[in-house]
Parts: sequence; C-alpha cells; structure tokens
Amino acid sequence: MRILIFIIWIALGIIYFFIWGMRENCCEINSGQLTPVLESTQNQTASSSRQNSSESESTTSISKPESLIASSALPVIGSTCLRFKWTDSEPLVVPCFTALKDSMVSSLQAGQILEIIGAYYEKENRIMASGDLGLLRASRIKELTVPSIPADNIRIRSKNLGDTTNINWLNVNLIDYRAVFQNDQVKELDDITLIYFKFGSNEGVNDVLVNQYVSHLANKMKNTENQISITGHTDDDASADHNLKLGLKRANIIKNLLTSKGIKPSRIKTNSKGEEMPIAPNDTEENRKLNRRVEVEILPSAKSQ
Repeated sequence: MRILIFIIWIALGIIYFFIWGMRENCCEINSGQLTPVLESTQNQTASSSRQNSSESESTTSISKPESLIASSALPVIGSTCLRFKWTDSEPLVVPCFTALKDSMVSSLQAGQILEIIGAYYEKENRIMASGDLGLLRASRIKELTVPSIPADNIRIRSKNLGDTTNINWLNVNLIDYRAVFQNDQVKELDDITLIYFKFGSNEGVNDVLVNQYVSHLANKMKNTENQISITGHTDDDASADHNLKLGLKRANIIKNLLTSKGIKPSRIKTNSKGEEMPIAPNDTEENRKLNRRVEVEILPSAKSQ
C-alpha cells in the first residue's frame, strides 16, 4: 500500500512539473508578443492619426486633436482660422489663429474694446440644449485671446444664423470680431452710438476720444451710400424749449465734425428730442449725465430711401 501511494505521489509530481513547464512556455510566448502588439497598435494609431491629419490639412487646412480625429464624423463648420464641429463650442484652431489674434490686437485704438461675436444655427442650439452656443463659442475665443487683450477689454455676443438648408460648411463664418468704442465719452452699442456732453453745453465734443470715433465713422461711411441720423438729448434741467434747442445744437455739432471729415451734409439728418426721451431718471447727477447725449445711428440703404 505504501509503495502504491509513493508511485501515485511520484506520478502527480511529474504531472505537476509538466503542467508548470507548459505554463511558463505559454507565458513566455505571450509575454514576448505583448510589447510588439501594443507597439504595433500605437504605431498604427499614430500613423493613422498622421495620415488623417495630413489629409485634413490638405483638404480643410485644419489641424485636429487626436480626440477629435477619433470621434464620430460630424460636420465641421467655419472658415479660415477657426472652425467648430457641429454642436461643439470647442474651436479647431490652426496656426494662422496667431495672425488673426495679432490682427485683433492691432485693430484696437485708445478708448476701444474688442467685441467677439459667436454664431450658431438654431438646430445646433436645440440639440446642444446647454445654453447659447454662440456665446459659448465666443467665450472660448475670448479665453484664447487673453492676455494679449485684457479680459475686461473684450465683450462677447452671439448671432443666430437661422436654418441650415443648403449650407456650405466651409464658407460659414462662425466667429466675427470688431473694435468698438466703449469709454466715458463714447459708447458704441449694437445699433446706435452714444456721445455724452457736459452739463448745459456742447463741451466735450473736442475730446480726443470723440474725434477718434467721428473719424472712424467717417471712414466707415465713405464707401457706402448709407445715411446717418443724429438725435440730440438733454436732461430736464431748464425749460423744455431750451432743452429742445440745446439737443439740436449738440446734434449739429456732431454733424459738423462729420462734414469736416468728408461726409456730405445731405447724408446726415439731425433732430432733437430735448428732455423728452431720458434713458435714466433725472434724480442724480450720474443719471443726468446719461441723458445729456447724442445718439448716432447708421441708416441702411433701404431705410434711407
């Protein structure tokens, strides 16, 4: 019986060492193949990424991050140096953005800020459902522009491009920018520009900032057929009749500055609202300053006729 147990023990030992030897050989083979397989996969991925990037650059002039190359095929919209994937607020930036940013910086004069307008399509915004996609896009470009331009000197807006029927994605401009006047003397808004006056007078119109704006407006108007509407306003200090005349005087002063810079008087319409249309209550000096103003509006050609 002892001999039988000994024989069984020997047999089990032989089987055990045989199995162990097979396991080591198996693992050595797998271990030997593991690194090359990963390297091959990485090399193939890198090669594919480089190929995709090269193809993309030759056809769309866009350098895409690998995460975007690997993502689902969505339309890429936008032109020149900034493009976006459909419903995405993260820009696909190419090297020429540096030149674009330099252009933004050099476009600013004293008393101006940079306005960045981000555009979107209605369908994009509905699908995204996480806020105004145009503002998100403009906000990302603002982040890329700071600190070349201080954050306080950048204003962002959004623009709705409407429907997406028959869109040529490569020709869509999703980011626009412009230098706008925004200072104590001149505030350039969406459709009008406000020029502020000192109490009871026309003082302030010879200010450097006002003259810079008027020169800017004159240059802008020279290549158009548009007209300019200038409306004078006052606070309520003095009689209504006096304020009506004062408002017109202020409007005509701005008109004269424009004509001195080459704009024909026939293209400029002036009028006065006096104290009739305040934009703030006349209860404090700060509010009164807001009401002592001239409003300048560029009239589109269709509206001018």
